[in-house]
Amino acid sequence: MEPKSFRLFLLTTTACFILIFTSTNFTHAPSSMTRIFDCTNSSFSHLCSTRNFLFNKHIRPIPKNNPKPNPKNHDHLSDTPKHPLDPLTLVEIQKVRSTLSSHALFASRAPHALHSVVLEEPDKNLVRQWEKGNALPPRKASVIARVVSDSHVLTVDLSTGHVDIVDSPVRVLGFPVMTVEEMSDATWAPFSNTEFNRTIISPGLNLTDVICFPISSGWYGNKEETSRLIKIQCYLTQGTANFYMQPIEGLTLLYDLDTKQILEVSDTGRAIPIPSPNNTDYRFASVPTLDKIRILNPISMEQPRGPSFVIEDNHLVKWANWEFHLKPDPRAGLIISRVRFHDPDTQETTKRKQRHTERKNRRNTEDHQFVGKLLGIYRGRTSSGYFDGLSDGPILGSSDEIFLGIFIGKFRGTGPSENSEERVPQNILRNMFLGIFRGTGSLGIFRGRCPSWTRDVMYKGFVSELFVPYMDPSEAWYFKTYMDAGEYGFGLQAMPLEPLNDCPRNAVYMDGIFAAADGTPYVRENMICVFESYAGDIAWRHSENPVTGLPVRFFVLLYFILLLHESISVTLDSSSIFTTLS
Repeated sequence: MEPKSFRLFLLTTTACFILIFTSTNFTHAPSSMTRIFDCTNSSFSHLCSTRNFLFNKHIRPIPKNNPKPNPKNHDHLSDTPKHPLDPLTLVEIQKVRSTLSSHALFASRAPHALHSVVLEEPDKNLVRQWEKGNALPPRKASVIARVVSDSHVLTVDLSTGHVDIVDSPVRVLGFPVMTVEEMSDATWAPFSNTEFNRTIISPGLNLTDVICFPISSGWYGNKEETSRLIKIQCYLTQGTANFYMQPIEGLTLLYDLDTKQILEVSDTGRAIPIPSPNNTDYRFASVPTLDKIRILNPISMEQPRGPSFVIEDNHLVKWANWEFHLKPDPRAGLIISRVRFHDPDTQETTKRKQRHTERKNRRNTEDHQFVGKLLGIYRGRTSSGYFDGLSDGPILGSSDEIFLGIFIGKFRGTGPSENSEERVPQNILRNMFLGIFRGTGSLGIFRGRCPSWTRDVMYKGFVSELFVPYMDPSEAWYFKTYMDAGEYGFGLQAMPLEPLNDCPRNAVYMDGIFAAADGTPYVRENMICVFESYAGDIAWRHSENPVTGLPVRFFVLLYFILLLHESISVTLDSSSIFTTLS
């Protein structure tokens, strides 16, 4: 073949190869937005070897299947507490209900309701000393009940069934949170009142177009201070789903939650017209110019390698260097406890303390002799396999069962007494830790808790209250001083979160288990979601040219509360322990 013809043949062959390679590999887009460039996918495998060689050999592989956005169904009947602060399970609430049904306080036919059934948290010191794997402190339930017109505070021991009366009846001012059943009764109560019906019909309104809602309890005078009273106000639903835009202004009812009676009807707004319903419906389908609005494409934040956090035993959250216990609560919404930070500075401090203890042991002959005895036991037990998997650890805790058979002498200060040996009681042994220092061949003795590389940041945190005073002195507004957590309950009013709308893909959802007024447990599904988010704050994108800023990621705990016409989102992020309400 002539050189010119050979070059033409070689050029044509190369062009055909490039064309075939291009058409095979780059003309087919992923079938969906979630099917990203995945090196574990066989359809991309012929490209990934080159990409990984050129860009990053050490990148973690992307899972074949992205996590589904729908939260997993959870069998709450099989839940068992794993931590002293875990909330009451569905089975435990059922046991509380069964126990109280036979108690003398509830055995009669007198009307009663359970306003709060939550965990009676153990003593703080017990919780701080507890370690995973140890037995849980006794589980107890704290109950606030209302019988006829008295409030009672009780504690139920879940293991023995014993009921302890803490305060019965309660003599302090104030009343428990309204139950969902009480709010429902208050919604319908006005329509059984003749004066209210006459007030609605007289201006030409239709009773079927009216809806009423209870407004939080309050104090309205000395003669009423012993009664549990609330106000009720009503709205017109005619012509719109957004009935809050059509208040029947000035019409207020005083309602007794205990007797379920309307005590007073006040109508001071007859001269105030009801607003028109035109253009008040906020729903997307009701927008008049809907046909002229371009439908927006969905937004999704992807984490192809999954989230960076883990949730152990349903409630223990670990993210970056943070660790904390998270649980839903009917009043506070969510409670964060035992917040700890794995601090490198604390680690270095601990290492210095260990080195100091090592030098001290070397100087103290008596201690050194005692350590020698223990070291001999340790070496003997190592040959028998007692310490498999533990001898390489920086700290070996004596709370492990492998130490329970060791004989050591009585303590005198920091050393043993002469000529006396006995088996050390288990409770004492648990408070002694034997630190094995690498490279020294000796043991150090620590009295008290094992040296930790974690720093306690906060024992317990939650939103204590959200106070919303409207500050209007008029007759129909002065009493609107909402305390949303204490009067309605953040958890009781929480809305189920919608995947990919409220929370992104890879979010983990947590249900709330609460008790109804009769003690029956129910599930508030998808009450809380946990996910990571970009900070999106300009302060974190600031740079001093040419030095770029610090990339920051938020760790978000989110839940939504619907209180009448108020929608509240509660977000906790990693930039601070503070809460964002919006």
